[in-house]
Amino acid sequence: IERRADRVIHQVTLSRSELERGTIIDYLFDSLEAKGFAIDSIDFSHSRARLVMSQVPELDGDVERAAAEILFNAVPTPVQQVEIVQLAAGGGRLEKSRAVVRRSDVQRAARIDQMFDGLEANGFTVESLELTKGAARVYLSAARTGEARPQYDYEAAARLVAETAPREMSSVEIVRLNAGIEATRVSLRRRNKDGLSAGGSEKAADEFIPDLTDNEKSELALKIFKDLEAANFTVDKFEITRAKATVFVTPTKFREHARNVGRASRVVASHAPASVEEIEIVTLNAGLETARVSIMRQDLERAVLRKGSPEEIWSHATISGPQPSPPFGKSRSEDVAVINNPRRYPTLSWDVRPALRSHIGGPDGLYLYQVWMAFTASAELYRGVLFTSTFGKNVVSTLDEITLESDSLLPHVRSDLKLYNEEGQDGNIVRLQTEYLFQPAENWFARASAGLFETMFGGVSGEIMYRPYGSRLALSVDVNRVQQRDYDQRLDFLDYKVTTGHLNIYYKMPFMGLLGEIHAGQFLAGDRGAQFAVVREFKSGIAVGAWATFTNVSAEEFGEGSFDKGLYMRIPFEAFLATSTLRGGSLSFRPLTRDGGQLLLMQHRLYGIVEGGNVDSVMHKWDRFMD
Repeated sequence: IERRADRVIHQVTLSRSELERGTIIDYLFDSLEAKGFAIDSIDFSHSRARLVMSQVPELDGDVERAAAEILFNAVPTPVQQVEIVQLAAGGGRLEKSRAVVRRSDVQRAARIDQMFDGLEANGFTVESLELTKGAARVYLSAARTGEARPQYDYEAAARLVAETAPREMSSVEIVRLNAGIEATRVSLRRRNKDGLSAGGSEKAADEFIPDLTDNEKSELALKIFKDLEAANFTVDKFEITRAKATVFVTPTKFREHARNVGRASRVVASHAPASVEEIEIVTLNAGLETARVSIMRQDLERAVLRKGSPEEIWSHATISGPQPSPPFGKSRSEDVAVINNPRRYPTLSWDVRPALRSHIGGPDGLYLYQVWMAFTASAELYRGVLFTSTFGKNVVSTLDEITLESDSLLPHVRSDLKLYNEEGQDGNIVRLQTEYLFQPAENWFARASAGLFETMFGGVSGEIMYRPYGSRLALSVDVNRVQQRDYDQRLDFLDYKVTTGHLNIYYKMPFMGLLGEIHAGQFLAGDRGAQFAVVREFKSGIAVGAWATFTNVSAEEFGEGSFDKGLYMRIPFEAFLATSTLRGGSLSFRPLTRDGGQLLLMQHRLYGIVEGGNVDSVMHKWDRFMD
């Protein structure tokens, strides 16, 4: 307010923002001119500015970015971008160039400059920098002295990059070049802020953990292999990425799937580096995957410390189906390190145990039996490639009391028990076969077998099964070309040959734990029809089943009994022992052994191999996860 003779002759009202704007404009002009810019005009809107220059200085870098950086440092943050116009020489209004620069671009470039300056201050020469979402890769040449710097310097460089990067980095990789060729590589990963270390202690939120080298991964895998084998697992391989560790194991002691996963995951957690947040256990049986269970390491460690429970582990667990077997499986990503167990293949094993062969309900006696010693040898040459053999030696037998000779009108595929017992009672070859089991595609399983399958038949066999993971239904087709073995059960054959095969349907009923089976096709005697079976498995592991077979053979032609039927029971030995075991025995009762409706006895049918890993089996007794 200007007064004269107590009269107001001039009055101007300025707001605080107008005063500040005037100060900012003066400061902005002074700063730009001090750097050698000749400013023609500056215009502002709420979030945008327009800067017109008639002269620019000679700079090594980006002239527009240099001018924009001065402007953004001077004006308030609502201004997020500036349009920079350079006028052509000669004093006219002809534009030479026009560019738009954003505040975020300037800030990003400033942080990158800070990153380069920091690396160079520590003696590194930066050759190139690659930034992607959450990851950075920096190529550095050797130190200025020409000597390779120690390993810890490169880890420090990685941390410097993480601290000065334009955005938060989850991983930083430093590649040292020597004469343009990669010499060393160091990778660091950001630890999950809520994660726990292997010992259960809290980790710093901003801690970066170096990735393991290839040698360290191999050493880690060997330790895990050793401890898993001590915990009654056969281990195929180990895979590790930054945040996930996977082991492929075949359980050899416990029937409960959850218990096997729990024990294997605790072994992995005790050795895995702190960056591993997820543990995946892939269970196998006869070389086929049965299930994949992934758990969060944090949940497991909390349960070990009694701060969590199996239910909390389950809430974050991921259960998925088997993946195709090599060479049909999906190719692995480059960041997955795969370490195969060098002691796994070939695997040779042998066993000697007593065995029981029973004949119940025949006309020569209510119960006849044979106790014999089974000498078993097996070899796994490669995953899914198996060779098995079983030889028998008689101990005591009453089967020689069978006197009734077969009067069957059908080919004598089962009814010549008397001849097989007389000539093959001692020193016989029970089984001598080789087979390959694999998974050609997701939800599909296959088997190819050749050899002596049972005491009465040998030949070649193939089976393919479709079982969607988590489904109650499974379908398979098997085809077998077999020849009847000689009565002495050595390597000779009789003249009888037959092609037998079936469409097999398996359905788990949603009540009482019942499994229904239908096997429709051609049987060993050449008769055609279907076998119907139902099985119930109890919580103890004992299973009781019944079957009945109806074919195109009439009751008169079939003989006494009219059709094939019977009962059987599977009993796990651990029900009577103080320790866990996968072994068990079976008993069957059929009123008469006739030739109609007889199936080939195969050791490895696909459904029995893979069903133990279905979702309901994984969930069964999950409360024993920490046992």
